[in-house]
Amino acid sequence: MEKLSAPTCSQATVRNLLAKPIEDFIMATSTEYLTQVSNLYVALFNRAPDTEGMKFWSEALANGASLSTVTNGFLTAPEGQAIYAPTQTGSEFVATFYQTVFGRAPDAGGLAFWLAALESAGGVGSADARVFLVNSLVNVVSMPMGAKPDDMSDADYAATVSDRALFGNKVAYATFVGTYANSTVTPGAQTSLAAITTDPASVTAAEASFGQPTTPTNPGGGGGGGTPTDPVDATPIVGTEGDDQLIVVDAASFTKTGFSVDGLDGNDLLVVQKATGAIDATDKISGIETVKLTTTGATTIDATHFAGVGSFGSLDAGASLAISNLAEGQTTSVAGTNVDTSFGFNETATAAVLTLEDAQGGAVHMTGAALASLTVTAGGAEGGAGNSIETLDVTGTAITAITIDAGTAVALGSITGVTGGTLTVTGSAQVGIDAVTGINAVDASANTAGIRISDLAGATSFIGTASADILGVSGTTGVDATIDLGAGDDQLAFAVGTVFDATGLTVTLGEGADTIDVSALTLGEPSPESMAASTVTIADFGAGDKIVFSAAESTNEGAITVQDLSVSEFVYEAATAALQAAANASTPSSIAAFTWGEATYLVADTEADGAYSVGDVMVKLGGSVDWASVSLVGNSVVFAASQEPVAV
Repeated sequence: MEKLSAPTCSQATVRNLLAKPIEDFIMATSTEYLTQVSNLYVALFNRAPDTEGMKFWSEALANGASLSTVTNGFLTAPEGQAIYAPTQTGSEFVATFYQTVFGRAPDAGGLAFWLAALESAGGVGSADARVFLVNSLVNVVSMPMGAKPDDMSDADYAATVSDRALFGNKVAYATFVGTYANSTVTPGAQTSLAAITTDPASVTAAEASFGQPTTPTNPGGGGGGGTPTDPVDATPIVGTEGDDQLIVVDAASFTKTGFSVDGLDGNDLLVVQKATGAIDATDKISGIETVKLTTTGATTIDATHFAGVGSFGSLDAGASLAISNLAEGQTTSVAGTNVDTSFGFNETATAAVLTLEDAQGGAVHMTGAALASLTVTAGGAEGGAGNSIETLDVTGTAITAITIDAGTAVALGSITGVTGGTLTVTGSAQVGIDAVTGINAVDASANTAGIRISDLAGATSFIGTASADILGVSGTTGVDATIDLGAGDDQLAFAVGTVFDATGLTVTLGEGADTIDVSALTLGEPSPESMAASTVTIADFGAGDKIVFSAAESTNEGAITVQDLSVSEFVYEAATAALQAAANASTPSSIAAFTWGEATYLVADTEADGAYSVGDVMVKLGGSVDWASVSLVGNSVVFAASQEPVAV
């Protein structure tokens, strides 16, 4: 392994590191770093890491080197240059990755997609672009494949599933080899991945047949990795007086008589690998503050059987995990790949805390009849995958307050199980949610990066961020409903079938150039009640804003004349008169503006019948509008952007 400089890893540190027993190194280094290093060895060299290489690069990450820096080190090393030559074209670079990892050429779609990504990042001649592509490919191929997308063929789906299974199995075995405790692993036959296939059994078989150690220094079933012939034994694992990371390489060790784990002092993490079935640590664990489990089969644990543990989590799961009887003050986490994780609290716990650490996929369930609040903190490694969870479910709880603090990006498929609650979003990273039901109020004013909620159903209040927000509204809004988009260039749209309470909905656009699509807010029936249920009030239509009445093409163009129709007895009569006048103007238009009472309205004849009728759209405007700056552009009403003063 070529020793390459890492900005935060001095040569003295390297010498000290390589002098340490591998067992000490494993306990001191995050499994996340070990996996990241294994990912790169498999992805770029198609081999397992040797002992020195694993220690060198994992220590560099632990000492603060970024994943991008380490990836570039792999690519520029002699071994990397021999495979990924600097003279390669973009297509050759992508094809080499496929051939190295999967043993096949890329399909046409995959080649085109990744080549476009490489070019958009700066092209194959850019070191940063190469690093970006490698890390992007690794992030994608590391995630298990879900259900087949509608636009993917059966053959492509089968190939993708096979590719990801093969990569995952190679990484699992590579980590085993790179952290092998009983002898020094050198490049060559020991680091070959030739025996690994898409079948998980190939990993088990390869681990079991790995070279016999001559002088085993720690045959324990936990921290040292065990002997190759029997990785599950009863040797106790004991930490130090400092902060330790201890590893049980096979959860079956807890079934062995005499097995135990003692972290002693410090803030200690216990990682339990190959977890499956019910795991009982009664009288087998002490001095451990955090437990994280890597599941290979459906796993259940009772938190009361892990004495003294304050935090439980899932780590790179291969199967479901259910933890029950959590108490007030015990925290939870999901890191890496997630399948289906459930955290069940006892009948007296009222508050839950969930940390996401580059969590990807699956559902997270929080249960507990007395739970009233949930705080979700999103974190992860620099250059990591971010957090993307399909479902956050709190069904069966009394939760009415959810807070998401986004330190890194968060994407949620849905939030379910809330009845009449509030969602507060804070932090410095973007938050995206596909669907939210049961939430009455959303307050994202303390978030600085922006929020997207594609479908906010039946809410009463929304307060956006100072950045660009995207909001979709559906269902029936609550009494005196309000939307405040805040600053930034925001987008607001309403789904078909959205209706307002009789008190209406008022939207404050705020600063920025905002777009509000009201095309779905059509009149349902010719009645005052239906009109009130479909007419939104925009409080501050101003510079840069745009109101979209229809997606259909239109020849509407030019200034808008505001007609005073206060003499009309009813507003819908005034709307019809305004549309007729606009249609008969020298420059005909299907959108009209008029005043009635003390308010100004915009109305669109989307049904093209010359009257305000079923299927048409009307908007009420609040405040004072500078109509000289407003014009028709197709089926939209646009307020010209303000002009910045020119320095002379």
